Amino acid sequence: MERIRLNRADGVFIAVCLVLLAAGLWVSFTYFQKAFPEAAIEFRYSRDQSGQLAVSVLDSLSMTPPADYRHASIFGFDNTAKTYLEKELGLKNAQPFFGDPIRLWAWRHRWFKPGTKEEFQVSISPSGELVRLDHLVEEEAPGADLPEEEARALAAAFLARTVHLDTSRLVFLESSREGRPHRADWTFTWKAEGVEPVEGSDYRYAVTILGDKVGGYREWLRVPEAWRADYKRLRSFNNLAGQVDGIGWVLTLIAVVAVFVIRMRRRDVHWRTAIAFGLVAAVLFYLNSLNSLPQDLYRYDTTTSWPGFLLQTLLLNLIASVGVGVLIGLLTASAETMYRGQYPRRLALPTLFSPRALRTKTAFKAIFLGITMTAFFIAYQIGIYLLADRLGAWSPADVPYDNLLNTAFPWIAVLLMGFFPAVSEEFLSRMFSIPFLQRAFRGRLTWLAVLIPAIIWGFGHAGYPNQPWWIRGAEVGGAGIIVGFIMLRYGILATLVWHYTVDALYTSLLLFRSDNPYFIATAAVGAGLLAIPLLVALFAYLRTGTFLPEKGLRNGDLAAPPPVEKLKEAGAEKEPEVPAALPLPAGARLLALGLLAVGAAAMLMPIERIGSFLAYPVEPKAAVRSFADSLRATGWANPDTMHLAAFVGESEENEIGGEVYPYLLKHVGSIREFNRIADSTLLIGRWKVNAWVPENRFRFV
Repeated sequence: MERIRLNRADGVFIAVCLVLLAAGLWVSFTYFQKAFPEAAIEFRYSRDQSGQLAVSVLDSLSMTPPADYRHASIFGFDNTAKTYLEKELGLKNAQPFFGDPIRLWAWRHRWFKPGTKEEFQVSISPSGELVRLDHLVEEEAPGADLPEEEARALAAAFLARTVHLDTSRLVFLESSREGRPHRADWTFTWKAEGVEPVEGSDYRYAVTILGDKVGGYREWLRVPEAWRADYKRLRSFNNLAGQVDGIGWVLTLIAVVAVFVIRMRRRDVHWRTAIAFGLVAAVLFYLNSLNSLPQDLYRYDTTTSWPGFLLQTLLLNLIASVGVGVLIGLLTASAETMYRGQYPRRLALPTLFSPRALRTKTAFKAIFLGITMTAFFIAYQIGIYLLADRLGAWSPADVPYDNLLNTAFPWIAVLLMGFFPAVSEEFLSRMFSIPFLQRAFRGRLTWLAVLIPAIIWGFGHAGYPNQPWWIRGAEVGGAGIIVGFIMLRYGILATLVWHYTVDALYTSLLLFRSDNPYFIATAAVGAGLLAIPLLVALFAYLRTGTFLPEKGLRNGDLAAPPPVEKLKEAGAEKEPEVPAALPLPAGARLLALGLLAVGAAAMLMPIERIGSFLAYPVEPKAAVRSFADSLRATGWANPDTMHLAAFVGESEENEIGGEVYPYLLKHVGSIREFNRIADSTLLIGRWKVNAWVPENRFRFV
């Protein structure tokens, strides 16, 4: 057998990779924190310790949860306030406000019982302060009807004794009363004196008194509405770019399905490979959903059945997992045929991860290159972000905690977040799109065949909050061009290794930073999974002095499908005789006609139907004119300078099926009476006219 050894050119290749790998690692370790700064969080209390603090708060208020109540918890934060401070002040100037006095982060605890309205929710900051309290009770629960002064005194005492605030440094803002059937609820709001991180903002505290007991508390940074509107407008450009880019994704998926159907009819699909990739995707997706079940429990609606909730969650996750598996399987089947037909000398996908293929020189170099690309790509991103920051671009700071750390098997998420993006994006944007466009361009304009899917892939990330809106798309798209040419030169294995390792590394960063040896060890294995075959191949090469030959492993070596003519001949067998259809008996025909007549009569019967009054006799143009005349007559606005449009009230058809209407229908006794009230009292079925000026949040409806 011919010995396949590393030659001089391979030595140069390895040397270049080692230099790039070392440079990438140096840049990553030196500048990562500067390029991707994190919001500082002081975790003085763990999740379990904060749960004990939450119980002590409830005990002090005589609200100890009963023993049969379930407990769930998650980590969360006020993302709007975080973004506001970072965007307006910059992370460096915003950091001093994080934690004290502005408490953005919280361990959120919940005690509940299925089928019971009453529940207890307590949020504790990582430094141990109470930031939110909610005691949910029945609307008809009994209680006192206190005068405002007494209720406010209770609220102030709670702020002083439980929240430990100096009430003399609080400015009272407002109070509101809500009458209940057997009690009165009060809510009082204060703001912190002298706390204004950005002009126009303030930090607020609100206490709710249920009858004569504290039933709610929250504190928050009030973000001005004008800023919210401006930021929403800014984000709309990101969303628009993503929506336009979605056209490219749709066209690509149509091409994927078309190629799949054509190749399936030619019996040119490697089903075993497609099923294997689809099965791995489905299993990882479902295991990750099971691993995230504790987070789902926190969002459980107590008005629904507990067994039903669990069954629905498990079934929906199973259906979603099967859908993901089918999608990956279809994509694999279609992309593999394009890749096999266009690049006969590349290692074939059906054999790519076999022990024999992984011991070839081509696979060894591809895996080594993929790992090198990982370090290079991280350094590339660091350089882009540092340059963008210098030029005035903006991106939100990372949060150094994730609910991934609250799961039993966080390494499942590492495997999923490495496998799924790598397979779905590399198969779609590289393994399918590039050879497909090369064929469409008849072997010419290869650079365009690489550029188009790179742009589509890049701006598929435009929905990220990075500003300006195009910067994330340009960053990822630029990487896509490099990766596309690497696939052409070294095959799909190199890009799969790169994409998996990068995403798995980013997902596992929090695990590496933890003090848990189990987290660190499993993160290292999950993120470095594809380095294992590299080490095995290197060890085998050093032991035997040779790589294995690639004969039988390339695309061109796979068996070609039988010619279409033979398929037609094989399918041209004599069709079996089909017996003639027997006529229906006369009795059956009469019965069918009778049932048809009864059905037609039922359809024509004048029955009162829900929403039958929705006729809209006024034309929308007439409604717009009427509203414009009203604006002129009142002097509120000049409609000639505004946009006006008439629309059906927000989902009128859905409103008929909303929460209020089943209650109304149950108590009025008839559909006729329900329609009368909905038409004359609730005013359902009217045109709603909106008058607005673009990019101005002030509007008339």
